[in-house]
Order: sequence, then structure tokens, then C-alpha cells
Amino acid sequence: MPEADVLILPYDSADGRSLIHILIRELGNADWTHFAAAVAFVNSSGNCQELLRAIDAFAGRGGIVDLTFGADSPGGEQASEYQAILDLLTLLDGKQNAHVYLYHEPGRTFHPKIYLFYNAAQALMIVGSSNWSYGGQFNNVETSALLKLELSSGPDAAILAKVLRHFTEYWRPTCPQQGTALLRKSP
Repeated sequence: MPEADVLILPYDSADGRSLIHILIRELGNADWTHFAAAVAFVNSSGNCQELLRAIDAFAGRGGIVDLTFGADSPGGEQASEYQAILDLLTLLDGKQNAHVYLYHEPGRTFHPKIYLFYNAAQALMIVGSSNWSYGGQFNNVETSALLKLELSSGPDAAILAKVLRHFTEYWRPTCPQQGTALLRKSP
């Protein structure tokens, strides 16, 4: 059974426990080899300099970064901001171990909020309501479950495998029926 905790923003932020602080801390944890996120939208307010430095350092030491964001949302909901995507592409330009994807599927809204750190032995999965924005990471009323998985445990390994299967089978450009695109900065 996974070890679990809950993060309730902004109330836990007063104790230094906000999503932004957790992301920065975990990106600095040399034990993690992978950081993946599938998030409904990204905006520039979520690209705080400290987070960008942490992602850059993580990728710079060989950590694999895979970020998937919703390209658009029908019904007038907020969509990913062009400048926020451009800032991430600029940051990760030239790092072959780092990828940014945009998901678009006609008639369907991409709406997950999963942040995932893992290596061969363990994982930390954060699942909740927080988008990649200042509000979602720090200031809004948001809730996230933090699940620590021990991959030597069959059930924990199965949870990670299921989530990773969605990243690879549905949220990557190898699935053109979903219209996901791998983005690279233009020269």
C-alpha cells in the first residue's frame, strides 16, 4: 500500500508546504532520475525563476524531463499560454533528455494534474487539482494527494506502470490520433 499524504493549499503554504516548494525540493533530490508532468494548462505565473532553475539543474545532471500540457480547451476554459511554453522550450533547448508536449484532441479537454518523480526503486506521485500556475502551485484553494511508491511492492509498481502507460500510450506524439505534438524551439 502506498504511503500517502494530502496537501491543501493555500493553508499548508503557511508551513512551507506548497506545491511549488515540493516541486523545487524534489527536483533537487539527486535520487530521482525522471520528472514527468501531465497538466491541463501552463501559464507564465507558474514558471517562477526558482522552479525553472531547478528544472534546468535536474535536466543538466541527466534527469529525464517530460512535460505534457493541454494545447487548448473547448468551452472557454483557460488554455496553455504561448509565452509560458516558449519559456520552457528556451530553458530546455538542446537538452535531449527533456521534452515538452502539447496535447490536443478534438472534442476532448486535456485536464489531468499529475506531477511524478521516479527512479528504479521508488516514486513520488502528486495528483490533484493544481495547474502549472502561481495560483495552482501556491495561492489557490487546491488539494493534492502525495503518494510515495516503493517499486519493490507489486501493487505500488502496478500503480506507477499504469500511470506511465498513459504518458507513453496516450500523451505522447507516438499516438497521432490524439494529436499530441513534441515541441522543440526553432533555430
